[in-house]
Order: sequence, then C-alpha cells, then structure tokens
Amino acid sequence: MGADSHPFAVTFRQDNPNATERTGVYEQALAFSEQVDTIIEAVTARFHLKDLLDKSATVVALRIAQAAGETSKGERRRQYRVARRAATDCAAVLDILTRRKGVEPGLIAPARQLVMALVAELAHLSAR
Repeated sequence: MGADSHPFAVTFRQDNPNATERTGVYEQALAFSEQVDTIIEAVTARFHLKDLLDKSATVVALRIAQAAGETSKGERRRQYRVARRAATDCAAVLDILTRRKGVEPGLIAPARQLVMALVAELAHLSAR
C-alpha cells in the first residue's frame, strides 16, 4: 500500500493554492522521521537524546499535519512556528550526538541536511 493510498494519510485541502507546497514539506518531515528512526537504532547510549530526537521529529510531522487542517491563517502560521522550533531542536540534538560521538557522522549528515531544509521551509511557511 503506497503513501497515497494509506487510509489515515493527511488530506490537504484541495481548494488551497499552497496545498502542493504543504504536501512537500509534510513528506520531507516524514522522510526525516524515517532517518531519525535509523539514527535512534544506531545510538547505543544517550537515551535522553534519543528520546528527545524521537519526540521532536514526531512533533514536526504532527504540527505540519495540524496546519494542513487549519482554516485560520494565524493558526496555520503558529503550527508551522512550533514545527520549526521542533525541527531546530532536532538539528541541535544531531549536533550534540555528533560532538559526543554518539553515532557515526555519516549517518547524521543526511538527516541534518534534511532537517535544515525543513527549518528553512517552515520559516517561509510561518511568515506567510
């Protein structure tokens, strides 16, 4: 079953001209969440950082999904701001894991690149 046919997939309002852009950022958040799972499996210590990374990555996707269902522009912006903050937290945890040698840097680099792209896109969406 593909992502488009999943019965619980987030539905973005089709009457919204920004629906495609939001779908893209949501898909990025899901891809980042998958990368986080791989990183979490590789980390053998630092359980508090693993937990924080997992929770923050989840918040990113959840808040983007919540923004998709909002009709109020102000509430959509607020949800994107919260998602951006959570993504920034994820970037910081990835940096900490790298500095503390908690996981192979080659595993972190693609996730960090993706989360920084998410931060930039969410900053753009929260400013609209």
